[in-house]
Amino acid sequence: TVEANQMRFVHSQYRAQLRGELPEILAMKPDFTLPVTEIKASETDSRVWHNRLQACMEGGGIGSSRSRIGRSISSSRGGGGIEKHHNLAEHCRAIIDCTCAYQQSRMKRSPLIQGKGYLNDPSSLVLQEIRRWTVEYLSRAHDASSRSLETTVARRRYVEALMDLDRFPPGSLSEMTMMQTLAQVRAHLSECIAKIKRSIAGTTTQQR
Repeated sequence: TVEANQMRFVHSQYRAQLRGELPEILAMKPDFTLPVTEIKASETDSRVWHNRLQACMEGGGIGSSRSRIGRSISSSRGGGGIEKHHNLAEHCRAIIDCTCAYQQSRMKRSPLIQGKGYLNDPSSLVLQEIRRWTVEYLSRAHDASSRSLETTVARRRYVEALMDLDRFPPGSLSEMTMMQTLAQVRAHLSECIAKIKRSIAGTTTQQR
């Protein structure tokens, strides 16, 4: 089927560009007709993801020193410090907003096009995984490390690989398209990469 081929394409690009284990959110059942994990309608609500993002920014990594750094900066500056420390926050929020907006638009028009706005189709699974990575990793990639840079560059490469009109063609009633959404994600990742590079350069200069 079209959707099965889309997911096989997503799997191949994930492994090729990110060289990691396939996350559960993208995993399919053995017959490749249904995903292992089902997305709930609430998962397309940007407010839910903004709350998760805020929690991650306030907590940093689980048990990490960055969580202590973030809290100390916040308390020492009388609030707002976390926001300044997480210089990628605006881009994380924008990625959440554009991916949720696309899914919401598909859900609204789905009765008119025989359920093609289905929550668990390849487009939704891809965007769900991107949001999860954004909240759980990108929101913490503010440590000016080469690893953060390499991981974010690889993620942009993966998003670019998915921008294939033959795999994700626009619907006839689409106000927003998967390609437009992925292009927005790519643009914000490019901004993040630029900021991480500047942070690395600044850190290197300070160490000299």
